[in-house]
Amino acid sequence: MNVLCLLGAIIGVVAIFLAWLTMSAMGFSVDADLTDALDMPSSELGYTAAILFIVGSVMAFLTSIGFIIQLAGVAAWYVWYADTYQGMGSVVDLGVGFYLGVVSAVIVLISIVKPMGPGMKGPYTLKQRLMTFTRG
Repeated sequence: MNVLCLLGAIIGVVAIFLAWLTMSAMGFSVDADLTDALDMPSSELGYTAAILFIVGSVMAFLTSIGFIIQLAGVAAWYVWYADTYQGMGSVVDLGVGFYLGVVSAVIVLISIVKPMGPGMKGPYTLKQRLMTFTRG
């Protein structure tokens, strides 16, 4: 079992439900997580980014290749954020969920290079590098 990949996948799922956007104005603060982005059909890139990250995080429970889809989701989210909220300064900021999403993808990527967990001994096989769960 690649514990590092599993840890990255768990962090990714947690990140889904934390704030990816923080909006504050006139003393009020509103947070939006990725599930909120799924309710914004007018934002195709934001919607696509949310779907990509969610699929990548779920995939990471099975294979470390999920990091590619996670990173695509995080990158698309940042492009959408920069395009949509450019010039709004401190009114709309990236939230902790976005940053945890980046951390999740990086941990899953590192799990390819250095798989860690019970039964993981070098030299690592391709199966050990790519699969979250392997048998002895």
